[in-house]
Amino acid sequence: MIHSHLTIFAKHNNGTYPDRILIFRDGISEGQYAPVLAYENDAVIRACAKIKDGYRPKILICVCAKRHSTRFFGDQYDIDVSGNLHAGLVVDQGVTHPYAFDFFMQSHQGRVGTARPTHYVCLLDEIGVSPDELQRMVHSLCYTFARCTKSVSLVPVCYIAGKLILPIYDWCINELMTRPGLPESKDHRS
Repeated sequence: MIHSHLTIFAKHNNGTYPDRILIFRDGISEGQYAPVLAYENDAVIRACAKIKDGYRPKILICVCAKRHSTRFFGDQYDIDVSGNLHAGLVVDQGVTHPYAFDFFMQSHQGRVGTARPTHYVCLLDEIGVSPDELQRMVHSLCYTFARCTKSVSLVPVCYIAGKLILPIYDWCINELMTRPGLPESKDHRS
């Protein structure tokens, strides 16, 4: 997949390849960080080597997690009309890992109930961005989702990947369930 994306990039950029590759990854639990980093970073490096000898861009891999129970609350001066903190909130001290490059961002405006911030964990940073630069970039990216006129809670590439994978997931499950000898299941997403 990386190989085809790099080829498309070069086609639209006069045959040049990117100097930096940013990968945002969703759906990874904390216990999977090390194996995912090792496998995916190696896959990207191998794809780059296939493109051109000596081609080795700098890579940033950042995990986005929404499945956590962390919430942030403010006093009457810090909240909006829905009772949530304002969009753009970043928390990178106190509740974050003492050594890891991670932060919580509530990039969206909470509509009803308590808004859930996204937890971003930078697994690999060869580019050398500062925490403030990455936070600004992530917040800016959250305004680029084409299906929404406001900011969204997660980097849009993760939303798009999720939308693309659901029909494929359904097809795979349905294909497996129609094979003889397998038990019937009515709800395959539970």
